Amino acid sequence: LGVLISGLMLVIGGIYIVLGYYADLGALLLAIFLVLAAVIFHNFWKETDATAKQTEMMAFMKDIALAGGALVIFAMVAKQGGEIDFGWVISKAHIALWK
Repeated sequence: LGVLISGLMLVIGGIYIVLGYYADLGALLLAIFLVLAAVIFHNFWKETDATAKQTEMMAFMKDIALAGGALVIFAMVAKQGGEIDFGWVISKAHIALWK
């Protein structure tokens, strides 16, 4: 049941972000999932073997870094009022990275 719920959180969160529909909710779902997965599944502080400890620590840091990226997306989308607008404009007249 936990695997199904976590899989749904990842799929729904990713689809929301890609489509730009409730992207703030999608990014928040991903961040919550990643922080919980890091703490629950990659508890390197309980490992006694040095190799296993290093492996779990890398996985923990990866999940925390991805959660940070999801929170950056959340902040960018929430600041724009729920719409994805990363600031660049592409038109036939010109291509600019910032408005």
